[in-house]
Order: sequence, then structure tokens, then C-alpha cells
Amino acid sequence: MNKRIRPTIKHGTALTAKERAQMEALIQTDALEANYLQRHHIQKMSVWFYLYKVEDQIMAYQGVSWHQLQTPFSPRPWPVLYINIAYKHPEAPAGTKDFARRTNFHAVRQHLGPFWMFRPFLVAFTTVNPKAMERIQRIFGYYYPDGKTTPPEAIHAMATTFVQDHLKRANPPTPSLMVPLEPTESPSDFTAYWQQHYAATQAYWNDFFFKEAVFEHRAGRYFYTGQKMVLFFGVYTFWGLLRRWWQGLNPFQ
Repeated sequence: MNKRIRPTIKHGTALTAKERAQMEALIQTDALEANYLQRHHIQKMSVWFYLYKVEDQIMAYQGVSWHQLQTPFSPRPWPVLYINIAYKHPEAPAGTKDFARRTNFHAVRQHLGPFWMFRPFLVAFTTVNPKAMERIQRIFGYYYPDGKTTPPEAIHAMATTFVQDHLKRANPPTPSLMVPLEPTESPSDFTAYWQQHYAATQAYWNDFFFKEAVFEHRAGRYFYTGQKMVLFFGVYTFWGLLRRWWQGLNPFQ
């Protein structure tokens, strides 16, 4: 199926039991606990889900929520698009290609209006995936963490407010923007998934995740420790967009 699949958009509280079950089933491929979606997303904040279905089967989905946050960049709060969660079925058809990018652009246009590109905002998400960090960095002129240096203290303070007040997590992020998780009993073997789904092409991103103990690499195998995840902030401004184009980079590809 090559035809682009249009999403069904639903608030988290409007999902049917069948839809929640299908979404939870996709999460289990990443060795996370049962009922993860309900516990960590639907119950904690107001999330809108984009469901990409083939007939009655969800083949990909993404959840987003909007927040207002005081930033170091302006005396006025900025809107923050938080990408709560995104998963894709291993056998998803070509019609789901770029579903995350399409979801993000639709959410931004809906919330900020037709002249969204002239308005500054932040994009935030938490992840344990180096490849995801590498892919999204091209959109932004500035982003934190950058995989190489420790973010400024003002960014860490902003991240702490976001984690505790908006994500409803008690423990603040580390200076490198790592969010502590409830420790698992033992690391999960991600060797089968690593190369295709997690490894970044730029080695420093992989090194960053190893250094921060999100993953361990030993005896030729890759293990997800379950101890922490990284909080990413991308800073969008119109002038930053022009600068990216001037550098010969198309952030919309």
C-alpha cells in the first residue's frame, strides 16, 4: 500500500479499549512494562494521538501535547510541542512513511495558526534512541543536548521546570538533561534492534548514550539499562530556519 495514510486524530481519553491495546502491543516490542501508555502519558497530561490505520489496525501512531514554558530566550513564555510517544509497526506499509514529521507539522499548524513559521517555539521529547536525536537535530539552529557539551545552566533550569511541572516527574534531570527512570531489574538485550533502529550514523551520538549509561556495549552486545532517558529541546525561530537554508540544509526533508 503506497497511498499516503491519513491519520485519525483522537484525544487520549477518547481512545477505545481496542485502540489502546494495539498501541500498548507496539510498545512491548521495546521491552517496556505493560500499561506503559496509560500510566506515563494518558494519565499524566492532555495528549492528542494521531493514529495511522490500515482498515482497523493501527500501523503507526504519535502522541503530542502543548505546554507554555518560561525560557532563557525571551521574557515571555514560549509554546512547547511535546512529542509524548511515537511507534510504528514493524510491517507498516509505505503509506506511513514520514508519519512523525507529518504529525508534527500538522500539530504546529493547528496550534500556532497559518503563520506558524514566524512564531518561535520549542519542540521537546524524551528518548533512549540516538538515531532519533541525530535525525531531528537538522530542523533546529539550536538544540540541547548536542551530544558533545553540557548544556548551559539556564537550559538545565528550564528542563527541571518542564520535567517536574509538566511531565509530572519528581526527580529533576541531570546537568546533561538525563531524566532518571524507575530502575529495572536487569538490562534488556537490544542487540537485535540496535543497528537498524537505534544506532546513529554519527558516532558521537552513540558515545553520548553509552557515556550516560542509557545503553551498555559489552561482549559484542547492546543492552538498554532502563536507568534514564534524555530530554531533548529544539529551539525553532524563523531566523534560525533561514540560517539552516543558507547553510544548504533543508530541515523539512
